[in-house]
Amino acid sequence: MVRRSWLLYPVGLILFTHLILLVGGAAVGYGIFKPRASSAEAQSVEQTLRITEIEAVITSQDGKITDLMSETTELLKERVTLGHKLEAVTTDLEKQQTASRTLQGEISITAKLNADAKMTIASLKKDLTDLKIVEDQLAVVTKEISQLESHRLLLIELRKDMPETRTPAISYWHRVKSLAVKADPSLGPKADRVIRLIPAYFDWAEGEYVDTYESVVTYVDTGANDFGTIVGDFEKDVFLSIITKWDALISQVE
Repeated sequence: MVRRSWLLYPVGLILFTHLILLVGGAAVGYGIFKPRASSAEAQSVEQTLRITEIEAVITSQDGKITDLMSETTELLKERVTLGHKLEAVTTDLEKQQTASRTLQGEISITAKLNADAKMTIASLKKDLTDLKIVEDQLAVVTKEISQLESHRLLLIELRKDMPETRTPAISYWHRVKSLAVKADPSLGPKADRVIRLIPAYFDWAEGEYVDTYESVVTYVDTGANDFGTIVGDFEKDVFLSIITKWDALISQVE
């Protein structure tokens, strides 16, 4: 009995030891796994709260994104509107630039026309001045021509033969004198010299002579011979007056 008890003792000791180890292991296992279970549960709660916060943030961000998308849509619309306005402004600007270039061209043309007009006016003024000079010259020439007309009539009268009787001859030379004075007043006294010699000439021409010698002597003694000389001098003075008038007329025309 005692031996069996001794033999059972180690077995009991072993069993007791195993029981203690089992209980100790259970205790240790509970002590280890229980904190781990509590930590996992805490982490789960924390994660749930974190997820809730994230979802709230996401919901808030979704609202902001929606607002931003709405604002972006409005901005896009405004951008399209501004694009149309920009196109309109650009078109107007191009039209204004075209109009400006056209206006500049018109201004350039106007300036050229103005310069041409000034040149034309200056030319016209010069032409008017020249015309006035020509008019003055023409007035002088007209006057000279009118006087040449008197010379022409005088020449016509001088080409006629002097009448062979006293009274008609005197009338003839008075007509000649009248035309001569109109043509050139300086011819008047020279015509008077001719008229003064008419009586002497006709006294000789109407006389009766025995022969030619007596006629010639009487022609010289009475001064009748001076009549022909004075008539020739008068005609030379008339021609000289005409030449002088022509020279004056030509110089006026030149």
